[in-house]
Amino acid sequence: MDGRLTSLVSRITEAVRETAIIDGDTAYIRDPVFGIVRNRVHAEVVKAMIRAGGDPLVDLILNYVTGCQSPDGSWNEVHVNYNQPSALITAFIGDALLEATDKYPHEEALMRARDSVAAAEVRPGYFLKSAQYTADHLNVDASCGAFLARYAEQYDDGAAQAAAVRAAENVVRHQRDDGTYPYAVDRGTYPYTFDLPC
Repeated sequence: MDGRLTSLVSRITEAVRETAIIDGDTAYIRDPVFGIVRNRVHAEVVKAMIRAGGDPLVDLILNYVTGCQSPDGSWNEVHVNYNQPSALITAFIGDALLEATDKYPHEEALMRARDSVAAAEVRPGYFLKSAQYTADHLNVDASCGAFLARYAEQYDDGAAQAAAVRAAENVVRHQRDDGTYPYAVDRGTYPYTFDLPC
């Protein structure tokens, strides 16, 4: 990272540290507006802290996060009126666990995350976001595929690699001639609503 970006990430990390709630060997971050604890926030904070050089809070957050993993290996996507298992959030947390694996290994949770994300592939390259959100969200496919590709590279996992390739093929197949990607905004299986430049 260049100096400006490092400075920005450092200031954000310090602000996050001030909001973290430490409880023994765990730590979590409560949304200051809605008072909920979002799994995705933990994943993104952990990755940012590691990429900025590390932070003792990473271990505590990962201890909290792995304690929240569902028996099926997934994590919930948490919003104010929505709290369901999500392949998307599981992929984000799995990616954070991969980022942290050298210094803060959580191998069992990581393997269960891999299995959960792989099980969410309901058609070739199409990963079901959740039981409630069933449209083919390409960002979900891309995120699940990216996690599985990274997992496959680190653990020489052929099945994960094949799923990652299918996800990439599905996403690329949907790209429009003008370079945009379609995006579905509702819960069901209906036409894409927006064309988004990526």
